[in-house]
Amino acid sequence: MRFSVLISSVLLMSACADKRPAELCNPATELPSEEFFTDVTDDWGLTDVRGNTMSAADYDGDGQVDLFVSATAQHTTNEWGSTGQVDFLLHNTGDGFEDVTETSGIASRPDGANDRAFKTLLWGDVDNDGDLDAFTGIVHDRNSSDTFLGDVHRILLNQGDGTFVPAPESDLSFDSDMAGASFVDVDQDGNLDLFIVNWYERYGALDGEKDWLLLGNGDGTFDDKTEARGMAMHSGGQQNISDGTADRPSFGATACDVDDDGDADLLTSVYGRQWNMQWRNDGGDFSEIGRETGFAGDENEAYGDNGFYLCYCDVYGCDDATSPILGDCPTYADYWNPGWDDQSHRLNGNTFSTSCSDLDNDGTLDLVNAEIVHWHIGDSSDASQVLLGNGDGTWTRPGNAQTGLDSRSRASGSSWNEGDIHVSTMDIDNDGWKDILLSSSDYDDNYARLWRQTDAGEFEDIAESAGILHPRNVGVAMADFDGDGDLDVVLGSSTMRGGPWSEPEVRAYRNDMPTGNSSFIELVGTEANGTGIGAKITVITGEFEQVFEVSGGYGHRGIQHTTGVHVGLGDACEIDRIEVRWPDGDNTVDVYDNVRANYSLTLTQGGDIEYRTR
Repeated sequence: MRFSVLISSVLLMSACADKRPAELCNPATELPSEEFFTDVTDDWGLTDVRGNTMSAADYDGDGQVDLFVSATAQHTTNEWGSTGQVDFLLHNTGDGFEDVTETSGIASRPDGANDRAFKTLLWGDVDNDGDLDAFTGIVHDRNSSDTFLGDVHRILLNQGDGTFVPAPESDLSFDSDMAGASFVDVDQDGNLDLFIVNWYERYGALDGEKDWLLLGNGDGTFDDKTEARGMAMHSGGQQNISDGTADRPSFGATACDVDDDGDADLLTSVYGRQWNMQWRNDGGDFSEIGRETGFAGDENEAYGDNGFYLCYCDVYGCDDATSPILGDCPTYADYWNPGWDDQSHRLNGNTFSTSCSDLDNDGTLDLVNAEIVHWHIGDSSDASQVLLGNGDGTWTRPGNAQTGLDSRSRASGSSWNEGDIHVSTMDIDNDGWKDILLSSSDYDDNYARLWRQTDAGEFEDIAESAGILHPRNVGVAMADFDGDGDLDVVLGSSTMRGGPWSEPEVRAYRNDMPTGNSSFIELVGTEANGTGIGAKITVITGEFEQVFEVSGGYGHRGIQHTTGVHVGLGDACEIDRIEVRWPDGDNTVDVYDNVRANYSLTLTQGGDIEYRTR
């Protein structure tokens, strides 16, 4: 049975009786010596669900975290009639999931049909009426326009009962080769905005498709302010690409306040070994500073081990070149273009996703990039790695040898591919330190990798011993789906290059580790946006301080692990203090002292704590 207790944000603990619920206390846990993730796909009713894009949120407000899964092809939109059902909204019953896609209206088309296909679903209260609405993003691959049905991105408004209707059309109603999106309130007016990033205008050409900044009006409609807020760039062209002023083939969007000035900055994860972009927010206007801050790419631009370069040298001659590492050099030699491929704008990463969190508990936000790297490109291609925040929006890259995320240790044989696409930073063992899950897909010997943080900024790979070594993983949702206080994981599978799956299969892994202590915090904004997206939450237990930022989705296609934050507390059975800095324009702060652990908490701006059993 669930119950709620309302307590003032300023707790009068002296003269007044303690109105908090009963203390719940669990012993701190140690890492088990045996597997602690259990495959519960069948038990949870997910056997017939397929897909590799996911998000999680309690869309109907019943206290259970629900799940969305999409199985649309990577670059096309298909009718259900030819491919079977491709989108799944799955209601959490407490014992598993039931498919409510059709009854919810989440897949309704304007013509009344109920088989709309979209790739991305992100949750946020866009009309500030107290329930979660949905952004649904489609993918229009310009190389495959014959399969495109003419749909557009849409907002679906929650009617308060878990059913949805389309919002009115607005500047959001366009189609694009969408690769990622984030809900964010960039101008802190209390209305959620959308940052949408797109891939190539046409694959094989240089031109990237423009990214969009759309400001919300609070009713489900959005206005395009990309140019007005300083984010418009040039459409392709070699000189513009070299100068860093061209639209780039973006693969992931992230919004977080990396310089801690109270407003959300925007990060673009970029493909094609071009520079990543960091957009600094100055009162709602933006400037791109990625190369200044160190986010654009790492410092290694040495291309002497690039297989295409070595073939070029073998055929055409170069000074000081070593032997080729690829066969058929007469063909591969023409893959290298001197004066272009040896320049800074081509010596970075294939970045798919960037997560934003305070990894090392120093009070500043850090990043983890998920990258695809091919062995024959060489070390100039950036690997997946941690970027430690300096607190001012600049980054230090400690290197994978120091953090333990040494991707090369995962390789087998002389030729390999590192296919990291999604990355999640969450506390999987409730010890108070965030861990890293890398979704590595598409290629042989690629698996989900779980890197447990053993000390500040140091990680060890425990995926196999934990029982979560899922092959060719793409798509991830992490949440406490069974309500026992620890994080479970749902993973999807890639079928792009064959492999063990005949379908984009979905597997659910229940976390059966002894729970330890934790809390789940959700926010309700009054002056800030209703979901509290962009709020900074500081949780203090003894001398242990953790910082979180409420995310509106991030990364490739849009990753969202609920609209709240999961807080591992180690051996602490009580939280000394929670501080919430709201994204309301004034950056007002609410303080909550002496908060019970092991409950789900709802914090209302300027008001109360609601405790709920899990």
